[in-house]
Amino acid sequence: LDLMNEDFVSILLDLVEVDEGLPLHEEISDTSVRILPRLCVQFGPASNPVLGGLDRRFSAVFSEKTMLLLNREDALFPILLEFLTLVFASPDRGGRFLYTNDLRVLVEVLMRVLTDRAIDDPLRLAAARLTTAVLQNSEYMSDEPRPEHIQRVMRSIVEETSARLDPALRTEAEAIMLRVSEVSI
Repeated sequence: LDLMNEDFVSILLDLVEVDEGLPLHEEISDTSVRILPRLCVQFGPASNPVLGGLDRRFSAVFSEKTMLLLNREDALFPILLEFLTLVFASPDRGGRFLYTNDLRVLVEVLMRVLTDRAIDDPLRLAAARLTTAVLQNSEYMSDEPRPEHIQRVMRSIVEETSARLDPALRTEAEAIMLRVSEVSI
């Protein structure tokens, strides 16, 4: 990790966007997309070379491929949730990391995690925290005319009575409900 810096991240982003005419271009690109989130979560939000590299340079291909990976919910899924939470911690970065349609897909994936996962699944809290970051630091609420779905999902979490429900998840859901109701008034 000592060799990690924004220049190295820039090289990986170059590899994500490698020319389709090159041999093994897809493998090189996909491997780079899988490496960047893993590296990012090894650092905190301060002095994070991956976040710094993303601040310096937008990569539509990286964003799109990240969303494809997230939608699969494979073994990389928890890392992607953590990575995207770091990305959306900043309004500047969060506001430009995804295009509007990808932002909608992200929120739908998060709502699916919150409704479909077991009541004590820790990914539910990670999804709620990412939802909070997306609502605070992106244009989602200004572009989304109907936040009722988010309200419904959050209300169902708040109303869960199981002792296995993480109190932090309930608190996060209440905060999201408040945020959505404030914005949609």
